[in-house]
Amino acid sequence: MQIQNPAKVRSSLPLRVFKQLLSSLVTVLHKKNNSHAAFQNNLYVKKSRATPQLARQRLIWTLASFIILNGSMIVWIYFQSQLRDPQFGDKLQRFQKRFLQEKPDHTIIMLGSSHTGMGLAAREMEDHLYQETAQSWLIYNFGIPSAGPIMELRHWHKIWLKMQQNQFHPDLVLLELHPALLSLTPAQPIEGRGLNLQQMESAELELLQRYGMINQANDITSWYLWNLMPFSSLRFELLGRVLPLWLPTGLRYDWGRKTDRCGWNASPWINPHPEQKNKAFAQAKMEYAVILENLRMEGQAAEAFQVLVQTIQNKNIPVVVVLTPEGEKFRQWYTPLSQHHLQNYLHELERKFHVPIINARDWNPENDFLDSHHLLQPGAKKFSLQLCKELIRRKIIPEAGR
Repeated sequence: MQIQNPAKVRSSLPLRVFKQLLSSLVTVLHKKNNSHAAFQNNLYVKKSRATPQLARQRLIWTLASFIILNGSMIVWIYFQSQLRDPQFGDKLQRFQKRFLQEKPDHTIIMLGSSHTGMGLAAREMEDHLYQETAQSWLIYNFGIPSAGPIMELRHWHKIWLKMQQNQFHPDLVLLELHPALLSLTPAQPIEGRGLNLQQMESAELELLQRYGMINQANDITSWYLWNLMPFSSLRFELLGRVLPLWLPTGLRYDWGRKTDRCGWNASPWINPHPEQKNKAFAQAKMEYAVILENLRMEGQAAEAFQVLVQTIQNKNIPVVVVLTPEGEKFRQWYTPLSQHHLQNYLHELERKFHVPIINARDWNPENDFLDSHHLLQPGAKKFSLQLCKELIRRKIIPEAGR
């Protein structure tokens, strides 16, 4: 019988144990892989059998979620109108908040287009009137791009409703008269070019239809379709509020949020480069030169302005009509016949409504403008202070508290 060397046995034992462990591990893994494959095959069969049912459930949940979210957005927009029309709605909300916080002695508002928005530095007027009267003043700028008399009428209705809710009214309303936006046109009024129909409320459709801003059948049908899909029709208005940097400047609808405490949309340029001014002037010429050459102050827009004056006066609120500053180059586009039509219309306003008219068209030199009709910051401050002094001089603003 052969006797094994103990040392040799001890040295070979770990090797045999390692081999047995490795063999056992391979066997376990093999069995596990087989069972996992069987499990996967079984699961696949179950999934395959359940796919039509799961697909229907997922489709139903997706549709239900969309309907709930869309319906919630429709209700939310109904009660938060600034989401639908942020350019005006945000200004109105800021005006209301400031009035309720300050409770001023006197309130003045001005309605108009971007001429007013960029041109009325109301803080200058507030400071001057406080020094003159020792009373507190809230003067607010409701200038909105492309807003002519029809949109001003819409804005007044919304402002008045808000005032009634808070039981107050302004001491004075200044109305911008932009001659080009009152001109007679063969199609819709000129301000209709900037109309965003999806931003209008249902009660406002009749007003727009009355003054030729929309077509009765096609536009109203489109409005209802847009309002069923607010996530799509108001995507830029909503996205511009939460993620503005994702959008180009013109699609952010942040005009009503980029103001000072008085609603002034100050020009971002104080001393723009000549090339920039030339480009802006070329755009203005393309938009207004032909209109002013053929200016006729009649038609639906001209009628709407008279209705606006009368509507405010019927509330026993004084009204002043303001022709905002225009550069010398801009005024050259008026022909003698255009000037004649403009003067006739102004005389008619004075005769019918006994309304004061302040003609500030030539108050500012050409260098005060970006494009010969939108004031830069220094020009806006200059115009606003002169307007305030003119209102005092005419005793339209009482010199109370002296």
